[in-house]
Amino acid sequence: SENNTEKEIQNRALMEELTAERREKERLIRKTQHFQATLSLVHQMTENAMLTHDVEGVE
Repeated sequence: SENNTEKEIQNRALMEELTAERREKERLIRKTQHFQATLSLVHQMTENAMLTHDVEGVE
């Protein structure tokens, strides 16, 4: 049963590693989503500024 104990220890270590990797992946996904939202906002603001500028330019 010493062999089993060793396997259990290895399995637990692998599970912890996978959990850590999954957390890191989720963190990166959240960062990416936040970045995309920010980018989208900047894009909207740029478009709005250009539209406003176009309207002001026509006189």
